[in-house]
This record gives sequence, C-alpha cells and structure tokens, in this order.
Amino acid sequence: MLFIFRFCVFTGLWLLPLSMFGNPAGSFPGEATAGKLYVSQKQIQHEIIHLDGEWEFYWHSFQAPHASQIVPPADGFIRVPGVWNNFKVDDQPLPGQGYATYRLQVKLEDSVSALALRMKTVSTAATLYVNGDKVYQVGNPSSVPFASLPAYAPDVIRLPAKAYTSLDIVLQVSNYHYRKGGLWHSIYLGKEEILRQHRDRILYYDFFLIGSILMIGLYHLVLFFLKKQDISTLYFGLFCLCVVLRILTTNEYALLIIDPSISWITLIRLEYLSFIWGLPAFTAFVRHVFKEEFYSPVFRCSIGTGVVGTLIVLLTSPQFFTHIAIPNQLLILGFSFYGFFVVLKAWRRKKEESGIFLIGFTIFFLTLINDILYSNEIIQTSHYFPDGLLVFIFAQSFLLAIRFSKSFRQAEQLSQQLNTLNNTLERSVYERTASLQEINEDLQHTNEMIAAQNETLTKLNSELDQFVYSVSHDLRAPITSALGLIEVARYEQDPEQVKNYMDLQEKSLLKLDQFIQSVLDYSRNARTPFQFKEVSLGQVVAQAQETYAYLPDFDKIHWEIELDETGVLISDERRMAIVINNLISNSIRYADFRKAKPTIRITFRYRPGQSRLVIQDNGIGIEKNHLPHIFDMFYRANAYAKGSGLGLFIVKETIEKLQGRIRVYSRAKEGTTFIILLPDLRSCPVADFMLV
Repeated sequence: MLFIFRFCVFTGLWLLPLSMFGNPAGSFPGEATAGKLYVSQKQIQHEIIHLDGEWEFYWHSFQAPHASQIVPPADGFIRVPGVWNNFKVDDQPLPGQGYATYRLQVKLEDSVSALALRMKTVSTAATLYVNGDKVYQVGNPSSVPFASLPAYAPDVIRLPAKAYTSLDIVLQVSNYHYRKGGLWHSIYLGKEEILRQHRDRILYYDFFLIGSILMIGLYHLVLFFLKKQDISTLYFGLFCLCVVLRILTTNEYALLIIDPSISWITLIRLEYLSFIWGLPAFTAFVRHVFKEEFYSPVFRCSIGTGVVGTLIVLLTSPQFFTHIAIPNQLLILGFSFYGFFVVLKAWRRKKEESGIFLIGFTIFFLTLINDILYSNEIIQTSHYFPDGLLVFIFAQSFLLAIRFSKSFRQAEQLSQQLNTLNNTLERSVYERTASLQEINEDLQHTNEMIAAQNETLTKLNSELDQFVYSVSHDLRAPITSALGLIEVARYEQDPEQVKNYMDLQEKSLLKLDQFIQSVLDYSRNARTPFQFKEVSLGQVVAQAQETYAYLPDFDKIHWEIELDETGVLISDERRMAIVINNLISNSIRYADFRKAKPTIRITFRYRPGQSRLVIQDNGIGIEKNHLPHIFDMFYRANAYAKGSGLGLFIVKETIEKLQGRIRVYSRAKEGTTFIILLPDLRSCPVADFMLV
C-alpha cells in the first residue's frame, strides 16, 4: 500500500505540469444546423469556435466557391466531424472513395477582422475557399482518381485581411486512397493568435510526450545492453519506440514538422506499422514480467499477427491495408483484456509490485478503449491514449526506481556484511565457511587461483622438460670432450702436447663444474628457506672477485666499486651472492679486452623503501633482438656464448623471490647495465619470523 501511495504522488507530480497544454478555458464547441452557424461577437473575440454540426453536402460535385453564384440543392446535410462512408444519397450508402463538396455559412454578429481557420487532416485531398477566396489546399483534389494526390498538412490558415460579417466556407474533398473519406476532424474558427496558441500547445504536448517516452525507451534499451539477462527491458524499450512513432504519425502529425518532404503513403505506412509492431512488443513485455501467469501461445499469436500485418502494410496499397484498422483494433482490445487478466491474477497472488503495475495498466487500458471507440465515431470525446500510456510508462519508471533503491540497499547491506566478515575472518573462519562458500566472489576467486596454479604447473612442467634436456646435454658435452682428450693423450708421445691435452681437459671439467654450480644455485633458490639478516654487499662483492680471479685476463679488468654504507640492507645473503656472482661472472666473461680500459662498475644506493644496485660494464654488449630473451632458461645470445644459459634465468628468479625487480640496458660493442631494485625486507611479513 505504501508503494501505491508513493506512485500516486509520483504520477501526480509528473502530470501536474501537463495541464498547461490542455484546451484553453472557455472554448466553444459550436453547432451548425442545416448548413448555417451563428456566432456572437464575444465568442469570436475570445473563444475557439468548433465548426461542428450539419454541413451542406454535394456528392460527386465540386460546387462553386461563392454563395452569390447559383447553387443547386444539396444532396443532404452531413455531420462534421465525420466521414461520408455509408452516408445515404438517394437512399444509397456512399463508398469511401469519391469526391464531394462541403459548405457552411457562418453568420457573425458584428464585423470582425484578423480571422483564421485551423485545419487538421482531411481524407485525403482538399481545397478550401472562404467567400470565394482560395485560402488552403492540401494534396490535389480531383474528380478523376489518377489525378487526385493525397496529403496531410495540419495548419492554421490566416484569412485575407479584411472585415467579415459572414463567412461562406466551401471545402472540395476527394479520396481515392483511404478506406474512409470526408471531413473527419473539426475545423476551428477564431482569432489567429488564439488558434496558433491552441495548436502550439498541442504540439508542445506531443513533443513533450515524444521526448519523455523516447528517453524512457532508450534508457530501457541501454539497461538491456548492460544487463542482457533482463529481456523485459528490451521489449519495453521497443514498445516505447513504437509509441513515439505512433505519436509522430497521428494527431498533429509532428513528423511532418520534422521532415516536411515525407510522402503521404510513407506517413500512412508508418502510422499503421507503429500499432502493428507495438502489440507484440507490449505482449512480450507483459509475458516476461509475469511469466508464471502468462500463457505462452498468446505471445506467439501476437507475433504472428504482427508479421502478417507488417506484410500487408508493406505489400499493399493504403486503400487496401487501411481496412485492417478495425480488425487490428479488435485484436489489440483482445490482447489488452488478456493482459489485464494476467496482471489482475498476479495482483491477487500478491506478486511483488503488481499493485502499481495494475493501476498503470488499468489507466492505459481505459484510454486505449476510449481512443478505439472515438476513432470509430462511437463516442465523442478525444484522444487520451498518449496520456494513459504516459501514466503507464511512469508506473514502470517508478517500479524501476523502487528496484534500484532495493538493489542499492541490498548492496549496502552486503558491503557492511562483507566488511564485518573481513574484520572477523581469522576468528570465525570455521563458522563462516558455509556462508563464504555461497558467495559468488569467493567461488570466482577460487577459480582464478586454480587457473593460476594450473598455469604455474604448466610452466613448471615445460621448464622441467627443457631443464632435463639441457642438463643432460650440457653435462655430457664436457664429459665427452674430456674422454676424447684422454683417448688422444693415451697415444701421444710428446710431453708438451700431453700437457696441452690435460689443460683442455681441465677447461672442460671447469665448465662442467660451473654448470653444476649453476644447477645448484637454481635448486637452492627454489628450495632453500629464506634467512633474512644484515647483508654486507662489500663482502659479497669481494668474495665474488676472489671466486673468479682464476679466469683468464681477470687482472686486465678495471674495477669501480661504490657502495653506500649509510643504511643496513636486510635480505637473504645466499641469494644476494647468487645474483652478484652470476652478474660479475658474465661481465668478466664477456669483457671487451680490445678496449683500452675494460671496466666493471658496481654501485649501491641505500633507500629505506627501495635500494638500488647497479652492475655496469663496457664489454661486448648484447644485440637488441636478444634482449627480450636473455632471462629465459638456457637461452644463449649466440653460438659462441661461454655460459650454460642458466645464469641470468637464475638471477631473475632469485630477485623475484626477494620481491625485487631487474632491468637491463645494453648496446652491442658498448656494454651492458643491470639495474636491480631491492625492497626493504625488514617490513616484510616473511622477514618478521625468519630474521636471523
């Protein structure tokens, strides 16, 4: 009940401004009798005169446009507004196609100037004369079917600037293109300013409806594209677009203001397609909102009628397809009755928010019935379908606002619950396990972890295969070389040559030892527990220099070592030694001894948040195309590389274990620079319980 009260207030606030678009106060309907109408001075000065009532009617005759000429007796007096279908002339009902003349004499109480007439639409071509002056023509009325051109052109017609004491209004009409012919709308008489204000207010209201419904329709379409699970928003958006098209092609025909060049037949096709397409769209919307109450074959039937109606409108002439208006209106009434029954059933079942839907649908349904009866001249009211539709659309917008409000409240509640769970997770992990397993986010997180583990296992398997292959190859190569040298030395008699063979065997064994050491470094980095303590980089660098002092040309290298001792680096000393030993070994092995001063420069800058270690040389450098791969396992930049291809891979893996990063800059024949960024591990959670 609270929702219904809020909806009534919401609808009232929206519809209150619409009163400014209504008919002006004091409008006078007017009533002609036997082709004559008398208008007082007060009425003509301040009111809008509806020239309704009995007009003289001349069938299959275009009469002279001035009463001073001889005019034969009329065939009868026809009701305006209305159509000439079934009007009897000589006791014979008239068809919809043909031509005729309408005449009305208006007697004014006093002389009046600055008058105007307001014309809506005529079926389907007309010429208007006032006191013998041709003041308006729409299309081309003709007594010959092929010469008649249909058109719609609602407008306010300014009469010639002179004083009038009477008006002789003659309207010549022909219709060969529509099922109904004649003057089916009222003609209004009054001051030009008043008539224009009246038409402008109606146009403002039409454009207000067009803008409002268009925005709501596009909004629902956007909602569908953002959340395709709720297909009801798609059907409601399409229904709103059909309604917009309907308003554009009826009443004041606002589409002609937007595009005056549009043809009459295109306008009529769009008018009919708007309500043909609107029925299945609206039926689909109700079906998806009330799935349990809706009978699916009804929806399929609406789709079938829409397809058949569309084909008829597109493939036949207006003279034919306009006859489907009444059957289609009956279908709309039938489906609307069924929709009302569905919504009523949902309301009786106390389905959530069905009360507001029922109110909006009831208003919409009543205005639909009114417009169908009015368009078929059964009742004399006006068009109220757009107003009822607007109320119904506001009802859906109000329901949408309620759903969003509920969603926001639920989101806030879930957010608060999630914060509470996060704060108490360690204490209540066992009690909350069942609830946490139901949360989709945890399930998704678990899936992501499994995927990441699978990716890691795949990577490890690939690395293991490559590792086994390369290890077997690199272990066998020095052994095979040494065995070959032993075999050669066994038959050599020259002692000097034997000594040379032994030196070569020593190099092979040293290469084997270096490779085994790299494998051990790789294993230690992967399996050895962390031992964080204060690391003396100066001592680590010195030990590395001693380790590689045996290498050829070691004494030719110029060392530049600059280590910042202002702070204490907390890290794993073994892993730091692995990193520095491998980088120094590479710098020595690939030094360019053709240069005057082969140099290795080592600098360290301590920072509390992140320290920086740089190892730089002016050696042979690395080709640009090799740089992206130098940290891959067993990658060698060229066929003459002296190492195993494991060193830089181990360096990168080790630095990542220490939560650091490494970057490399190199140019061929100029040198290589490795920059290592190391975090302060004294604040690391792992370091807290492994610090020694």
